[in-house]
Amino acid sequence: MAAARTRIAIGIIALAAILAARSTSGQPAPPDPALAARIAAADLAAGEVLASQCTICHTLTAGGPTLIGPNLYDIVGAPIARTAGYAYSPPMASLGAAGGTWTVELLDAFLASPATTVVGTRMGFGGLASETDRANLIGWLRTQSVAPAEMPGLAAVDPTTPVYEAYQADRGRNYYGDSCGLCHGPTAGGDTAPPLKGPVFQANWNGRTVWELFNYTRRNMPADAPGGLEDERIARILAYILQENGYEAGPMPFRVDRASLEQLILRF
Repeated sequence: MAAARTRIAIGIIALAAILAARSTSGQPAPPDPALAARIAAADLAAGEVLASQCTICHTLTAGGPTLIGPNLYDIVGAPIARTAGYAYSPPMASLGAAGGTWTVELLDAFLASPATTVVGTRMGFGGLASETDRANLIGWLRTQSVAPAEMPGLAAVDPTTPVYEAYQADRGRNYYGDSCGLCHGPTAGGDTAPPLKGPVFQANWNGRTVWELFNYTRRNMPADAPGGLEDERIARILAYILQENGYEAGPMPFRVDRASLEQLILRF
């Protein structure tokens, strides 16, 4: 009887996942409005902190290897049990074979209680009780993709847009004055050295990666002591430069990470 009840539960879960993943038109169904609102308001920086807990078992970067669990890059909207060769639990494998996908609804339920959402899962995580925490984590996971999942009710995400937090630009303004202002002008408009904002700067750097700008600054600045700036100081200076060139602060920090910075494209 217990085995029969388990099989029934698995069948119900599989059906629910498939129905949640598709509308009658074959397109992704709109998320539950309350869940969509929570994800739309997600604190992505808080989500990234939560995601760091996942790295005990999972990698989160593109092409990352399988650890105890499979890679989670581009997981939102992805097919369930997508990683070839990974030993998924039978119920998880069944969901994948049935065409289930990781909709935001299923992710929300699974993150709340893996053991009761997919009965028989090998996921040892106990779950996140907070709706806000789950929304923050799902919101951040959604940004970890070359082409983040588009879902009705949720704003489009462009993972190539440079990002920084307001405090970084505020501190960067002071660092800029100390390290760059004498040559590039007090507000980055140029002096004995070229401007770091406006048409000339933008024409030179348009279409190039933030990593190129970061690495150029790292190797060549300041002029009287090339290579003398710490990476965190450079990050804050560049946050200030982004602000001066029209980029608005957001919930994600400017990170000193080559793989991340290589994905960010300067567009003016």
